Order: sequence, then C-alpha cells, then structure tokens
Amino acid sequence: TCEPKIMLIVVLILSSGCAVVTVKLRAAQEFLAGFDLGALVGGFAFLAFKHEEVFNTFVSADDSKSIMTQLLAASFVTGLVVGFLTVKFTKLVLIIGTSIIGSFGIISSFALF
Repeated sequence: TCEPKIMLIVVLILSSGCAVVTVKLRAAQEFLAGFDLGALVGGFAFLAFKHEEVFNTFVSADDSKSIMTQLLAASFVTGLVVGFLTVKFTKLVLIIGTSIIGSFGIISSFALF
C-alpha cells in the first residue's frame, strides 16, 4: 500500500530534482518539454484508437490493469521519442506537438457534444 505521506515525500523529491536538472541544463529543459508533449500525444493517440476498451474498464475493473499499462507504455515511449526530437528540432517539434494536442481537443469536444 502507498502511504500518502511517503508518496508526498517521493513526489516532492522527484519534482525538486527535475526542477534542478531543468534549470542546470538547457537541453534537459528542451527534452522535458518535448517529453511532456509527447506523453500527452501518445496518451491521446492511445485513447483515440482504444477508446472502447478503455471505457469498458469502467464496467469490468479486472481488465483495467492491462489497458492502463498499455496507456502508460504508449505515453512513455512517445514521450521519449518526441523528447529526443525536441532536442534536435526544438521549434518545429514544439509547434507540431501543441498543434496535435489542440486539434485533439477540438475534435474530441465536437465528438462529445
């Protein structure tokens, strides 16, 4: 079981470490910005392709572990790829990444309403 106090301490330590690395290294800042965008794009793409399976996990909680593991893997791998691409092509990747996220938001809002 995860104790809330321990989780808070772990998150604070990791966040502080990430902040220090980001301030110290500009390339790390670009990588982390790209990783954030890539993780969002990977998660959105996973949800777009597997939305029925994800929504079925609300009905059957037994299936949720494998689907959420796949979502995590898709977000992580896409985050790494986009993070490395951002270090090489900073402006281009950031513009394309934010455009993809914005277009997903617009399309999903039209699909929901």
